[in-house]
Amino acid sequence: MNVPIVTYEDIKPYIDRIANREPSNILLAESVLEFFR
Repeated sequence: MNVPIVTYEDIKPYIDRIANREPSNILLAESVLEFFR
């Protein structure tokens, strides 16, 4: 089985979109409601 390897920098644009409350279902099928630190 092959497992894709990605870095934070690879997905940072998608994380930024979610953090800015823009719609994005690229990472999750459900909407992200909030981030925790």
